[in-house]
Amino acid sequence: MKKLEKRIRKLVSQPNDVDYAELRYVLLGIGCIERKGAKGSHVIFSHPKVGIVITVPVQKPLKRNYIMQVIKLFALKEDYDEIIGRLS
Repeated sequence: MKKLEKRIRKLVSQPNDVDYAELRYVLLGIGCIERKGAKGSHVIFSHPKVGIVITVPVQKPLKRNYIMQVIKLFALKEDYDEIIGRLS
C-alpha cells in the first residue's frame, strides 16, 4: 500500500511527469479494470463500484490533461485512506 500511496502523491504533485505505467499502476491499485480498446493505442479503465470510465492513450509521457482528469474523477487530492475506503 505504501507504494500505491507514493504513486498517487506523485500524480497529484507532478502531473506533467507521469508515464502510462505509473498511471496504470494507480488505476489498477484503486480498483479499476483494464480493457484494451478495439483499435489503436488506447486503453479503457473502468471502476465497477463508482461507474467511472476513462480512456487513456499509451504514450510517454502522458499529457497533463489525462492526469488531471483522473485526479478529478477519483478525487485523488483527498486523504489517502478516504480514497481507498471509498473505492474499495
